[in-house]
Amino acid sequence: MVAGHGALLALLAAASLWADPGGPARVQEDPRRVIDTRIEGRAVVAAADGIRITRGEVTLAPSEFHEFCVEVAAGGGFDYAFRSERPVDFDIHYHEGQAIRFPVKSTGVSEEAARFVAPEDRSYCLMWVNQGLVPVSLSYRVGP
Repeated sequence: MVAGHGALLALLAAASLWADPGGPARVQEDPRRVIDTRIEGRAVVAAADGIRITRGEVTLAPSEFHEFCVEVAAGGGFDYAFRSERPVDFDIHYHEGQAIRFPVKSTGVSEEAARFVAPEDRSYCLMWVNQGLVPVSLSYRVGP
């Protein structure tokens, strides 16, 4: 099922929300993990009419990861592309009970572009991890 604005607001209310002046609002659950919830001043949501185009730029410290999640209906999908100055680990995953499933998983890549088609209704998360010893700049685009 695709989440609406009410579900997103409930999620944000339940989490610890902080805002970086002049930057996107973020939900912080773990100091190594940043989840985008607002891009260009507007909440990022998946609507019944499709996923909005989202672009981001982040710098990942060593051992830090960045995660971006979207609700997608079965058969729906999105294009994604990213580029980093150094290799990162990338995946698209979802949670099924206590298990984490990885329909897409790449290690040590500096760029990737593809289309993901959801096999079932659920929240899918794109995640980048800096396994290196120095910070890595990353830019990405997710959209219909």
